[in-house]
Amino acid sequence: MDIQVAVEKAADMEDELYQHINIQEWNRFTAEKNIPPEFSTRIEVLLNVTKVIGGHVVNIGKLIIGHIIDFIRENPNLAFGVAIGAVLGVLVNSIPFIGPIIAPIVTVVAVMVGGAFGAYLDKAARGQSTQGSLLGSLIEGAIEAAKKTLKLLIEIFSAINNYIAA
Repeated sequence: MDIQVAVEKAADMEDELYQHINIQEWNRFTAEKNIPPEFSTRIEVLLNVTKVIGGHVVNIGKLIIGHIIDFIRENPNLAFGVAIGAVLGVLVNSIPFIGPIIAPIVTVVAVMVGGAFGAYLDKAARGQSTQGSLLGSLIEGAIEAAKKTLKLLIEIFSAINNYIAA
């Protein structure tokens, strides 16, 4: 297959998958999920990232944002738990003197526990078994959160690789 044809096919496939993703869609999504508007302005930069591959402009940012939106829609509690953990880390960092010292540890622990609890709630919402002790369920949730996050990263890297390889 000619490289030009492959690049055109990849571009068409990306357009079909994430043609609805634009800054207005992202702003609507963040408003629907009560995400601060400051976050949207940061994402707008990523949304506009492009790369020229084989003479075609490929919107890699749109691809990444599309995968992130899909991930958040599939795992709303996990995403919320991680966000709460991150906010807790920021709040601890604002404590005078000791905050900047303990914030890195608190942030990591809070994000891990929030993500684990969120994954646990997502699993329960899907009707999957959540029996056992709370600690065991949280550990199981942490493992599931890690798997889902790594799966998201793999999907993003694979999608970008498919563009470059095509």
